[in-house]
Amino acid sequence: MWNSPAKTTLIASSTLSQNNDFYPRFPLKTTVSPNTSYYWELTHNGGGDNSIGWVTSSSSNTYSNGTGYVNNAAVSGDYYFKVYTGAQLSPFSVMAQLSTGSSYTLSSTNPLGQNFYTPADLHNIDFIELNIDSSQWGAGETLTLKLWNSPAKSTLIASSSLTATNNGNYPRFPIKASVSPVTPYYWELSHNGGGNNSVGGVTSSASDVYLNGSVYENGVAKTNDFYFSIYKSQYTTSLPSFDESGALVSANPLLSLSQLQKGNGSFVTSTNPIGQTFTTPAGTSYIDYFELELDYTNWSSSEALTLTLWNSPSKTTRIASHTLSGSRHAGFPRFLINASVTANTSYYWELTHNGGGDNSIGWVARSSTDVYAGGSAYEGGVVKTYDNYFQIYKDRNSKDKSVTSNASGTGSFVTLTNSLGQTFKTPATLDRMLQYLELNIDPTQWSADEYLTITLYSDTSKLQVLGKTTLNRSYNSDRPRFYIWADLQPNTTYYFELTHSGGGNNSVGWVVHSNTDVYSDGSAYVNNVAQSNDLYFRAVYSSAYQDYLEEFVDTMGASHLGYLSYDQYPIVYYHGLNIGYYRNKELIRAMGLKKGVDTASFLQSFGIPSSYRRPNADEIRFNVFTSLAYGDKALFWFTWWTPTNQAGTQFDNGIIDPSGNKTDLFTPVKNVNAEVKNLGGTLMGLTSQALYHSGVVEAGSKSVPSGFFWKPNKTSDNVIVSYFSNASNRKYIMVVNKSLTVTETFTFNVNPKPSTVTEVSKSTGLEVSTNYNASTGVISQLLLPGEGRLYALPNGY
Repeated sequence: MWNSPAKTTLIASSTLSQNNDFYPRFPLKTTVSPNTSYYWELTHNGGGDNSIGWVTSSSSNTYSNGTGYVNNAAVSGDYYFKVYTGAQLSPFSVMAQLSTGSSYTLSSTNPLGQNFYTPADLHNIDFIELNIDSSQWGAGETLTLKLWNSPAKSTLIASSSLTATNNGNYPRFPIKASVSPVTPYYWELSHNGGGNNSVGGVTSSASDVYLNGSVYENGVAKTNDFYFSIYKSQYTTSLPSFDESGALVSANPLLSLSQLQKGNGSFVTSTNPIGQTFTTPAGTSYIDYFELELDYTNWSSSEALTLTLWNSPSKTTRIASHTLSGSRHAGFPRFLINASVTANTSYYWELTHNGGGDNSIGWVARSSTDVYAGGSAYEGGVVKTYDNYFQIYKDRNSKDKSVTSNASGTGSFVTLTNSLGQTFKTPATLDRMLQYLELNIDPTQWSADEYLTITLYSDTSKLQVLGKTTLNRSYNSDRPRFYIWADLQPNTTYYFELTHSGGGNNSVGWVVHSNTDVYSDGSAYVNNVAQSNDLYFRAVYSSAYQDYLEEFVDTMGASHLGYLSYDQYPIVYYHGLNIGYYRNKELIRAMGLKKGVDTASFLQSFGIPSSYRRPNADEIRFNVFTSLAYGDKALFWFTWWTPTNQAGTQFDNGIIDPSGNKTDLFTPVKNVNAEVKNLGGTLMGLTSQALYHSGVVEAGSKSVPSGFFWKPNKTSDNVIVSYFSNASNRKYIMVVNKSLTVTETFTFNVNPKPSTVTEVSKSTGLEVSTNYNASTGVISQLLLPGEGRLYALPNGY
């Protein structure tokens, strides 16, 4: 890499002696300046036959910011290349309508727009890319793209203006807006009237190809769709709550293998499966997901595609599968396989259709000739002389990511009176949470009013719940995935149990199991009785959010971080408490402890209509004490002064209103701040050891163990029990009332019985006496909604 084709300054270089596929990566690891021209040059050492090629290029000039060179002479073409940064990838497209064939002309009296739905995992839009003939965009012509809630344009969300294109014929309007998943929006492009007051064409399709929207010309809906692509940043600027897939914020994906040659395609139907053999590269021991390319515009809601990973085209061993009823990534659907594999080994993936809709989805992109040496395409089970387009992504965490029992042969029915279970052991190198448990269940025998629940226990005594989830259908064909989100210990045996709610015909099955004992680290159970066989199951230990957190800390350097700080606001409209609130806190807590970084969080003192509900005094208290219970060492209020003029976002009053007046939140915040300050002298010296939930135990949380020394008197008590210790190993307990509305007296049993239990006063910060009874080991406390208390055990306890 040089400063220019003159090659006066060598910046970095990298040499490869071999490569595993058609897309070699040259690691340069160098610092550059933004918006600056550079030059890369590829040279040969003269070995072998002194010739490697083709090195792929375009046949014409397609890249406006540079050109190809051969022997130091510029040519009228550009080489295929991608530039990657180390800590963060460029924003990437999450949805797009790329069909063309027609166009519209934009003027000050003829605005152009398009309505659309956001994908299920989209929470922020970085920019919106259009296709506009830039040669018709003259001086003095400013184009503005505004994002609205709908074509009625009652709520402006964000806007962006360009005086000239910033990306050739594909201008990108930086919107920088927060949005909600699976929600309709509308963008509209307007002209300022300058220049000749005419820019075109603004490219569109020739017909209606996008099911969730259409073109609008001067406010009137049309029967086609604009070309547009919506990009989001690889990372958001803050860490909000993540959805049940855990995929809102994730670490940079690592491409393991790809075959990107195309030019032709095939249709997948129920009688025409499409497949591909491939060879895993060196260093690939786990496949996260497969990405294909297909025309998703004719993929109806009743059509499901399943990608199955097999050992070979003979399909004697099924490794994993994932079913999609639609694509979250437009024409590049991602099938989450989450499977361990062996490097330098041949495998086979196959794409099948469920027969719904018109029983045909395509094209599924492929090459026209044999371009991939590591395998071949298959169609209808027959090997072909071409290759499918595919990309395989691996996980950056090379440790064990799954435990599988490929049991088969027979099955049992789960009913209200017939529970099924299985013991299993976690990997010895485990450091990710258990994301989901996958079983093998016949979906045709599972009606919508039959609810199946998997409960994860510490052992077969079922005294401690580690996670629980319920489904009333399978979202993954005959391999339903029950998302557990449990933090488990390595090399440890646990127990899960499948139960039936009693609805429908009170019978779902088969739930597949083996005829004999095939899994050495556990066994199946029926109604709590061990069997001499094993259930089919896959336990997948993976968390994109954990990957993201670890990569963030490692990239920044733990010693450079004052705090691992995040914002997740608990009080939302319609749902009460934000889904995933406790799970997010637990993951932040665990990563802070693992990396030796104190944690901090922002507290909610605002409201946004229809999104975040403005908290009351009890909810303010809840936010504070749950954060302290999870070990946070710094708390920040968002927001003290109420924001105004926030690009369409309307804030309800915070602690101070826009005019500088104290609101009704000022006194509750002042009071709880004083309590935190008084507790701070003790809390700053404590390290979180464990945290348990009683009463409602949500995904990602643990119930209080049966042998824990501080236990609520009733398992139904809705309370957090958080265990800390100081540098001298003195033990402390913080208890928090999880209710947002109910004041309640809680009773706790302490065993072994200490001689005394004191409380760290929220009024003075000093230790004061409590009503603890040393003869019974019982202590009780009245707690306001969301209130917490910090107790100290004697030295040496």
